Order: sequence, then structure tokens, then C-alpha cells
Amino acid sequence: MRNNPERLAWVVLLSSFFACIGLAVAVPLGARYYVLHARVTQNVTLEVQRGPLRVTLAGRGEQFAIDGERGDIPEGTIVATDATAGRLAVHAPQPDHPVIATVQLYESTQAVLASARSPRFSASHLPHEVALEVRAGRVRVSAANDDSRPTVVEVQTPHGLATLRGGRFTIEVNQETTHITVQEGLAEFASQAG
Repeated sequence: MRNNPERLAWVVLLSSFFACIGLAVAVPLGARYYVLHARVTQNVTLEVQRGPLRVTLAGRGEQFAIDGERGDIPEGTIVATDATAGRLAVHAPQPDHPVIATVQLYESTQAVLASARSPRFSASHLPHEVALEVRAGRVRVSAANDDSRPTVVEVQTPHGLATLRGGRFTIEVNQETTHITVQEGLAEFASQAG
């Protein structure tokens, strides 16, 4: 190429052209993808109805008792009840913090808040998503049925995955089976056996 400067000039010129075209396409598409798919964590509050509740916060590994309301429950938190009861209230990250889902924990229940996410931008059409793992016991889930942005709650049990869309549901888990009662809304259950 040193013997032919024209060829080197064409290589530089064409490389620059294709890099410019690639950036002109990739940057707007990347920004659009980010606006439509970016997510933020929701505000989750643990309300103690009959205490104390046994709680293991994510990343701490140490179990402790809670007698009163506690805000900012992180993802990965384990809540266990004996002869106690409590409720997880999931708030949307908007300025007025509306409640988009509640999870009532009855006695002898162990549940994990796996994740609670909402779209970062209002231009996104994705739903609010809450993921729980119910290892044992009984929970009642209420998911907001809002036309502007639906709420989807996924509940993982030892027997499969329940996807709950807008309504009220009761889930009971024991060693043999998972029972789902739908008072309102739509529930889909996929067992581990398929």
C-alpha cells in the first residue's frame, strides 16, 4: 500500500464512510432500544400485621425480626412467617407512588421477593413486573389492572411458574402441590414437568 497511495486513500475513505453510516444507524436504534426497554426498581414496603416477621435482606445473609413497617425492601429479600402475618406493598416509581401490587403473607409462609421492576420511561409499553418465589405456605396476590400500564406478577413455586395478570389470586404451596385460586384476572401455570 505504501507504493500505491491512491489505494490507501480509498481504504481510509471507504472505512470512514461505512463507520459513519454504521454510527448514524446504530446510535438512534440503540437510544430507542434503551428508552423502550430500560427498567428501574420499584419501591417495596413490608407491612407487619401480626409480628414479628423473620426477614433476611438480600446480601446480608443474617435473619432478623421486624415488628413494624419497613420501606425500601431490596430484591432478593426472604420473608418468613410462623404464627404471624404481613404484607408486601409494591409501589410504582412514579412521583405519586401508586400501589401496583400487594402480596399478603399468611401464617407458615416463606416467600422471596426475586425482583420488582418498572419501565424507566413512559414511552415504553412494557408492563410493571414483580417476581416472587413462594417456597411454602399461602399468599394472596393483588395486581393492579390499569389500562395505561398493566402489572404482571410471576410466582415461582417448587412445582412450576404461575404468571398472574391484573386481578386477585390466592396461591397455596405444600410439599405435594400448588393450588391457585383466581378471584379476578388471568393466571397461567406452567408445571416443571411441562
